[in-house]
Amino acid sequence: MQNFRLRLREILDRLQEKWLQWKASHPGWIRAYTVFSMVSLLVFLLGLFFFEDARKIFVQFLWSLYLLWQFWILARSKTFTWKTYSAFFLVGAWVIPFITQGFVAIIHLLFGGEPSDWWSIAVVTPIAEEIFKLLPLFVYLWLSRRATALSLSDYALIGAAVGGGFQMMEEVARRLASGKIWGYGFSIWDGQVIHWEFFDLFPGYFESSYFATEMMSGHAVITSLTALGVGLGIRWRRKGGRAFLLVPLLLLFWAVLDHAVWNDSGGDLPEWADKLHDALGSGYYAEPALLILLALGIFLDYRDMNRIGDRLPRLPGERVIHPFGELRHLFWAFLADPRLLAHSLLFVQDRKQLAFSLLGDETVFDKGFKRKREEALSRGLDRHREQMLAIIGTFALLGLFLTVVIAGAAASAETACFACLFDSLANWWEGLDGWEQGLIFLGALALGWWLFGGLQLAFTILTTLISIAENGHAIARFLRNPLAETRTWWDQWSRLTPEQRLQAAASTFLSAAFHRLGGGAIKRTVRFAKKRVETGWGRFEDADLLPNSLGKSKTESLFITVEKAAYKENSNRVGTFGRPDNIVVEDGRITIVEEAKMWSKRDFERLAEVAKNDTRRFLLKGIPAESDKRQTRYIQLAKHQRSVNYLLQHLDQLPKAKEYGITRADSDVVYMLKVPKWAPNEALETMRKVFEEHLNIKVTIRKIDW
Repeated sequence: MQNFRLRLREILDRLQEKWLQWKASHPGWIRAYTVFSMVSLLVFLLGLFFFEDARKIFVQFLWSLYLLWQFWILARSKTFTWKTYSAFFLVGAWVIPFITQGFVAIIHLLFGGEPSDWWSIAVVTPIAEEIFKLLPLFVYLWLSRRATALSLSDYALIGAAVGGGFQMMEEVARRLASGKIWGYGFSIWDGQVIHWEFFDLFPGYFESSYFATEMMSGHAVITSLTALGVGLGIRWRRKGGRAFLLVPLLLLFWAVLDHAVWNDSGGDLPEWADKLHDALGSGYYAEPALLILLALGIFLDYRDMNRIGDRLPRLPGERVIHPFGELRHLFWAFLADPRLLAHSLLFVQDRKQLAFSLLGDETVFDKGFKRKREEALSRGLDRHREQMLAIIGTFALLGLFLTVVIAGAAASAETACFACLFDSLANWWEGLDGWEQGLIFLGALALGWWLFGGLQLAFTILTTLISIAENGHAIARFLRNPLAETRTWWDQWSRLTPEQRLQAAASTFLSAAFHRLGGGAIKRTVRFAKKRVETGWGRFEDADLLPNSLGKSKTESLFITVEKAAYKENSNRVGTFGRPDNIVVEDGRITIVEEAKMWSKRDFERLAEVAKNDTRRFLLKGIPAESDKRQTRYIQLAKHQRSVNYLLQHLDQLPKAKEYGITRADSDVVYMLKVPKWAPNEALETMRKVFEEHLNIKVTIRKIDW
């Protein structure tokens, strides 16, 4: 077997060498492939505008990329490049799902049954998926010459990449089947089940938001945990014997158990499985266990690096190699010069590769290959150029693309024209806050710097694109009627005196130059800062709070308790109770606060029209928004009334209510609608009267400076 492996490695090496020779001797094919790639990228971007399914796939890809980025940042002792990391992600997305599905199909062919059967979903599928997701790791360890030159962080990254790719394909299938881009992963019986949240560590976990008693951390986390266990088992086996190989086996069993119990919606697994799952945290301990083992792995990696520290190059003033010192150096390099940052990143990465190559097992690395690799690493700080700079700006630019896509998706069929795209682009850009525009600008500039090879060219291209966005309405008018727009411009120009024409030309030139130098961004930043000084940095929910208010988190916690009690008593009530945005309890009076935020005047007026003409729809559903189809304009006072009535009728069963000062079942209840100061008074008064007449409640309107 050992000879077969070495022979296979030699064949792969020869194939790689022949491939490199062929590329060098056929530059025309490489150029043709480059052109094909650029055309494919253009077709892909156009597809985002015209095909909804393409947008669904792209949204899930962005979430999966964000998940991979979190692992990449945490794995401080990694030796992998982003290119290698991405390759494992692609294998997890395009290879492992088909192998798993093929295996399950063979099982059913041999033993009968359907994929929807309990034993297939809760037993066969979890075992097959968790084992096959480790297949790329074992193939890499068996074939790669770097098998023993991996850090423990590398093992975690391999598992995260393969698991993340596998989960991306699963989630893409679910998004396409559900027909939704937003509001995806929600069940009326379980609430939000699949969680992709920006401020979560390792998003993509599975957990019911109504009655959460168990969860699954997601494929990336549990596969990374198992793969890291494989690395620890291999590392410890050299010193402590084969008994340490039980570590990855136990972690694999844990992953399979979490997966199986989550899939077992009917509770048909043996009782011992449920009890063991509860003892292991009901799925909640997998993520902390991964973080603890990853921290241990990083500590062990840096300890081993310092054992051969005299053979490794050092940073200025560096006595002991540790991750905090490297991060401090990278931070100061970032402040000093992006080129210095690029070289620093490559230095840190190549030093780790050199360290683990020196620590590698001589029986796996033939001496010639090992020597050549060490020499290449020692002098190869500029081999990968400035790859890491792309990471700084990738997510901001992807966010820009995604937002443009959403703006295009929100356009109605009547406005599906080329000129209307510029109107939509201008509306989207003008709707952003100054800090959002600034983040998009800086992120896109960082990525453009890397893509276009220089700051000046990237800055010129980026400011040109921003100018197009800012002047989108003018461009759209010209495209609709170029002759009339040209005639209007010429009429205005012809009325000017020579001195005025000169002044206009000079003003235009200076304005463009100032904008190129960042004047536009400076002006927007000042305007944004002034606005925030006046209104505060908080959210709408936190602005101008009433005295003695509980706040959003306590209010939500209280009414979640109410919902659980009510839904447990009668499951038909699910979705009929509301959660107010805030509540004030004072002198026996309860004030329920409902917020109508970030709407337009037109939204308020449309909602008031519905209140006049269709009271039932107004009270129970509201209206869809014109500018954003993902949101509904709905004031939920009818739902809140049900929640408050149930709360007051069951005070003895809700100790949390008494904890917050609600002690009297006959408390006077007032409903307050909190709106921005520009909300139209006539529309608000119309809605207030409908609420009071049909719900028999008292409603007050409170405008805030927002």
